[in-house]
Amino acid sequence: MSIQRFDFTVGSNDNKTILQEVKRNFGEDAIIESITLISPKTPTNNPEYKVIVSIDSNDYQKHLDSLGQQNLSQEYEYRQDDIVEINYSNNKSLQDKFFAYDNKVKKTINQPPMINQIPKQQNQQAIKSNYDKVNDKISSIKNTISNKYIEGISAKTIYEMQKELKQLSDKMSTLASIQWEEKSSLRGDLAIPPEFASIYKKAKQSGMLKEHLDHIMKVTLEKLPSSMRLQQATIERYFHLLLRGMLPCRVDENSIKEQKIMMLVGPTGVGKTTTLAKLAYRYAHIKKLKTGIITLDTYRLGAVEQLRQYANMMRLPMIDVLEASDFDRALRSLSTCEVVLVDTIGGSQYDYKKLEKIYNITSTTPAKLDISLVLNAGSKYEDLLETYKAFSFLNLDTMIITKFDETKLFGNVFSLVCETSKPVSFFSVGQEVPDDLMEADAKFLVDCILDGFYKVKG
Repeated sequence: MSIQRFDFTVGSNDNKTILQEVKRNFGEDAIIESITLISPKTPTNNPEYKVIVSIDSNDYQKHLDSLGQQNLSQEYEYRQDDIVEINYSNNKSLQDKFFAYDNKVKKTINQPPMINQIPKQQNQQAIKSNYDKVNDKISSIKNTISNKYIEGISAKTIYEMQKELKQLSDKMSTLASIQWEEKSSLRGDLAIPPEFASIYKKAKQSGMLKEHLDHIMKVTLEKLPSSMRLQQATIERYFHLLLRGMLPCRVDENSIKEQKIMMLVGPTGVGKTTTLAKLAYRYAHIKKLKTGIITLDTYRLGAVEQLRQYANMMRLPMIDVLEASDFDRALRSLSTCEVVLVDTIGGSQYDYKKLEKIYNITSTTPAKLDISLVLNAGSKYEDLLETYKAFSFLNLDTMIITKFDETKLFGNVFSLVCETSKPVSFFSVGQEVPDDLMEADAKFLVDCILDGFYKVKG
């Protein structure tokens, strides 16, 4: 991701014209950083304003493409030194994913004093005093906007006053956010400015590993331009894009050149059988691929019967396999299928006998297997990592995360993906077969981390 900044001069007697110019030249996604009066109104000329906007490079290119343009007009100055680059490699270790950071974060100009440097009683009084002042200023600005609009007086444009009001509202939210559970704006050796308190709190409450959260905050503090730190919405958007860039997702192929044999592994109770039924419907009835099913889970008769009912309803062939020697025979029976889905034995990650049986099949078959570890989104991070390590000897290709509807915290999933660098292929977001299955999407997961699954799902 890269953020580009532009500035231009516009002559206008109202903010509507300025907004129209920004929209016309940069599109709906552009963010106005500042509007500065550089030449007042005269009897013969409108006032002139200098406008600075920022926009994601991809959004800007899409806007140019929609206009059929190749280059911006000469009146706009492109500032190469204000580009912010974020480029992560999904295959590198966590340490390599983050930018180098000096532990002594530079303090921004006029940054408020850290909370832990003020005695507790004075701190509470200061917060209340600041809160009251901001509230009074907001009321004053509201009245000013109303009066200026009615009287037609433009000492400032309406837009400028609205922007000031927005900044004051953000400050008010920041003052409230400062009073969080730890009553401090220092987390270990990480100094967090008040403007970042809200997004830090959201990420921390998601269950994300502190090590990962601290690294992300360091990158954000270092790379986000100081001019963009005053708007809480801009901070959250930047943080959101940063997290998305760190989540590898594997895109499901639209066409299959050779037979795809997809094996689901994982502990009992994570939803392997239900997920396999959803995948079977996806490949057989949505992608119109000839699909077959093999089950190795003969220990649980109920699970076999459930899967057989799904197979019968979808009119798909299904074969039970008892021994490793029968697996290749079953594959030959399904040789005309473009996709073969394999359900495996459920069991604890510490049940080495069952794990050994799966290994005997995967290590002896000449067939190329695509192995997905199925995990419950509601599990603790430590349990997720322990399970991953227990099954990693199978040379896992992807992870499938299930039971999104049964948890409110998703930071554990984020930390697992970051720690392992293993891509995610699918999310199971409910119990309904076949509906509640979706291709893994980094934006969706980050939305769940910061806002919660049910708010994202609507």
